[in-house]
Amino acid sequence: MTPPPTPYYRSAAAALAAAVALAWPAAAWAAPKVASAPMTILVLKRPGIPVFQEVIEEFAEFCRVRARIVNVEGPTAVVHENDVVLAIGQRALDAVPRGSGRVVSAMALRVPYGVIAADARPSPVALLRALKILRPQVKRLGVVYGQASDALFAQMREPAAALGVTLVKARGADGPEALRQLHQIAGQIDALWLAPDLDVMAPQVFQYALGLEMGRAIPIIGASRQQVRSGALLAVDSNPQTVGRHAALLINQLLEGKSFEEVMALPHPRSLELLVNGNVARRLGISDAVLRAVHARIE
Repeated sequence: MTPPPTPYYRSAAAALAAAVALAWPAAAWAAPKVASAPMTILVLKRPGIPVFQEVIEEFAEFCRVRARIVNVEGPTAVVHENDVVLAIGQRALDAVPRGSGRVVSAMALRVPYGVIAADARPSPVALLRALKILRPQVKRLGVVYGQASDALFAQMREPAAALGVTLVKARGADGPEALRQLHQIAGQIDALWLAPDLDVMAPQVFQYALGLEMGRAIPIIGASRQQVRSGALLAVDSNPQTVGRHAALLINQLLEGKSFEEVMALPHPRSLELLVNGNVARRLGISDAVLRAVHARIE
């Protein structure tokens, strides 16, 4: 058999390069392929809150990737670079480390810039109007709030005055101070609003407010569905099923490659509803006809 012809090279350098190429596999010259880590869906929540579980159940049904559920016990959660986070509740959202890239919040009271909210916060005007329909005789509304809700208190002044309601401040830097302030105004008010401000919303404040409601028939405007279930007369809060479905939609869009800005621009669904504690309403003498008039959901 005739041997194959020897290739002709124009120079010794070219011949050397060809020899090296033949002796060394081509794959060794290629840049190593680094597999990009897949996105992980991480759901953070505090344990033992039924409404948070309702959000999770709806989210799990509509999100196209199975999520990992983590109960937040401490001040900071472990979040990795490729995690897409759904933080349910303020404590869970506060536990997300700063700089985490893709975060969606649900049922949180304060949502910082750069986080996509899956729900909307109610206008104080809606709360005031609902209170006046349920309790027309209200003239002096105590407001328990802190620094984080200064702007919200300022927004309430004009609509409250238009409804013939005077706001009475119980401002504190923390729960104990807010409780002392509430003690001082308790004899001057005929209704009480607990602002959505975790800096002042200590359990002792809520328990004292419940005592005023039961002992002196002072109705409470709460900040959440959970507070209505615990004894506040009313609140405006998001429907957890609607929030869970919308959170799944937002995260599905991120998984499909939409930019964070595109997803943030998506409109919120109509998720807010007026919630009334039926037992408290009856104890305060509010009729079923009035409850039907405000289209309240009875908890």
